Amino acid sequence: MAKKKDGITDLTKLSVIAAEKFTRRQFQLFQSTLFAMLNGVQFGYTELGPDFINDTNDIYTIHSKPQKKQKTKKVLVKIKNNKSNVIDFNSYKREDVKV
Repeated sequence: MAKKKDGITDLTKLSVIAAEKFTRRQFQLFQSTLFAMLNGVQFGYTELGPDFINDTNDIYTIHSKPQKKQKTKKVLVKIKNNKSNVIDFNSYKREDVKV
């Protein structure tokens, strides 16, 4: 089960994402926290309800980093073949290409 990237449960999928993104120390914190929660530690919440969701949404809003935009550049692409020696600018168009 550990070698599968597309896990059976959401917990397995979350663990794969965490393993890909976190450092070893961060992953161990994730692992020990989930282990504690599964064994009844409440971390200040009597139930995992709307308060928990609101708090974690606020934490995400404050601490998340914006997604990086992919860099693009414009290139000329020939759309018509022109057999004459004169450059026909209507035969070309600019397109965005991912860098």
